[in-house]
Amino acid sequence: VKSNVLLMGPFDLADLTGCPNDSPCEAVVPEGWKIKFGAAGEKGLSTPLIDAGRVFASTYVPGEPGVCGKPAEGSGRLYVVNLADGSNVGNQRFYELGPGIPPGPVLVGNVIWLPGGGIDADLDGDGETDDILTKSLTQRLIPIYWREPGIDKL
Repeated sequence: VKSNVLLMGPFDLADLTGCPNDSPCEAVVPEGWKIKFGAAGEKGLSTPLIDAGRVFASTYVPGEPGVCGKPAEGSGRLYVVNLADGSNVGNQRFYELGPGIPPGPVLVGNVIWLPGGGIDADLDGDGETDDILTKSLTQRLIPIYWREPGIDKL
């Protein structure tokens, strides 16, 4: 869904847009919350990824019109916030990803691939800067396969 707001819950939500980037949000909102994207024309074009209470959402910010009204390339951002209260994960609310429309973050095994070549933050709390990958903090299901005698080749 294309949107200019990150919504977590029903449509009548507490607006946490003004929550400062350098400190946790004051209110815990059990019904849900929303954060309005800050840049003009900024849109969420991918599905957010939720991992152990962390929301990863990439957005696209269109570029300013260039020469003869030609549109500029634009750039991407990655928002990383707490699911419970919209507060920052890491040292800021969003990270610049560089030019172009970024894909969404992707869960690959027990790590999360961050779009746009990565960011400069410690999102998993291990004391090391996460570049392109950050550790998933969620327990993974282990696939179990079985075969039925007489039906499946053994």
